[in-house]
Amino acid sequence: MLTITLRKALVIPTALTLALGGALLAAGPASAAPATLTVTSSTPTPSTFTVDYKGTTTPGVDIQLIDPTDPTSPYDEETADPTTGAWELTTTFDNTFDTHQQLQIVSDPSGADETQNESVTLPSIAITTPAANSSVVTGTPFPVTGTAPIGSTINVVTASKSFPATVDGTGHFSATVTETYAGTATIQAQGTTSDGEDLNDPSIVVGVTQAASTLRVLTPANGFASTRRNVVFTGRGTAGDYISFDAAGGNTPGRILVGTDGTWTATLLFTPTAPNAETVKVHQYDDNGLVTVNLTLPTAPVVLEPVFVKPASGSTSGVQVTFSGTSQPGTYVSVFALPTAVYAVQNGDATPAQQAEVKNFDINSYQPTPFVLVDSQGNWSVTQTLAPGDWTAYADDAANADATPPTLDGFPDNSTGSDLREFLVAAPAAVTTAATGTTTAAAAAAAKPATLAFTGSNDGPLYGVAGFLLLAGAGLVVVARRRRALQD
Repeated sequence: MLTITLRKALVIPTALTLALGGALLAAGPASAAPATLTVTSSTPTPSTFTVDYKGTTTPGVDIQLIDPTDPTSPYDEETADPTTGAWELTTTFDNTFDTHQQLQIVSDPSGADETQNESVTLPSIAITTPAANSSVVTGTPFPVTGTAPIGSTINVVTASKSFPATVDGTGHFSATVTETYAGTATIQAQGTTSDGEDLNDPSIVVGVTQAASTLRVLTPANGFASTRRNVVFTGRGTAGDYISFDAAGGNTPGRILVGTDGTWTATLLFTPTAPNAETVKVHQYDDNGLVTVNLTLPTAPVVLEPVFVKPASGSTSGVQVTFSGTSQPGTYVSVFALPTAVYAVQNGDATPAQQAEVKNFDINSYQPTPFVLVDSQGNWSVTQTLAPGDWTAYADDAANADATPPTLDGFPDNSTGSDLREFLVAAPAAVTTAATGTTTAAAAAAAKPATLAFTGSNDGPLYGVAGFLLLAGAGLVVVARRRRALQD
């Protein structure tokens, strides 16, 4: 009889349990699936913005190229070949992406989820020198250097100019740059790859210090006492730059170009109203050079204005009109005659006939007489051929006796200069020829220069307005007078 005590009954199941547990421990854990993701080729430093990866993985699984910080938006994804597990992932960036990109290749993202990290450097430009916020000097060339893809085309650009750079076989570029104006300047590198892809446009800001100006005034010396009111300035500067002048009461010559030899010359004409103690500021454009010259000018002489002697006011002359009068000895005088109707319309008291006369007024049809020199006794005389009619003449002296030929002060607002002298020109007397008999005076006068085109119409006040507008647009260009005194 087999007797099993309670103790034995408990021992049997315990032994079985221990035996089973030992067997399980001896067996150990099951082996994990072997890794299958491999990358066989890549372009971690591409010459373009396109990157390409190839490799193998578990056949038929999905594979992706992602940004690790945004795994839900893959750059590229596909299914591995169902037989060989081969795959290829490609994506194209542009110059708005960061130069250094961290990528990740993920195989079977919904299953085994194997990953491999990759990094890529996109083609880009970087400025090495000068350092940001460093200082350069106006007009002094300085190098801008940096790195860029081999074969790329690079230009260094400032606010005013573009400077081509040379890229060597190691991917380094250099350009020589010059800044013109003091202050701050932004220097930017721009370019394209050999495939025409736009590269990034890095830039730096540098300080620009004004260089010492090349402007020199050689004559006159500061404190110069001139015996004339025409003062010649000479000096030196930067070839191709411009010189300008600022002077109270001085007729400055505008911009003066510095010659290729670095020299310049200018004549300043000071009016009679200019102060005897004169300050002239000479300025050179590009390097902001400024030189101040103090002068003492002679007291301006009193200049006699031209005065008519002939023709007498209201007199009648033949078509050969002799103008004569008095003025400042040694000056030049010219006479300008216009139909009296022009002045009548200007003054607003023209008759209908005068309004019609100036309807087609053309200032270019009228020319002043040649300049004549006033003799030592203060007398002058000049002759001009005029058509029959009612004329008003004005005599004016030269604005600048040093000019060749002199230029007129301006005609004829009568604010200074001669009076307005009105006179008549009569038609020539009738002449008789053997061949044709008597010829009328009108026919003889027709051979003389015509003055105005007559329309024969009489539209009264309407033409008065039209004539005034024509004067405002053309005739008053002549009537406007800018008075300048004769320079000594």
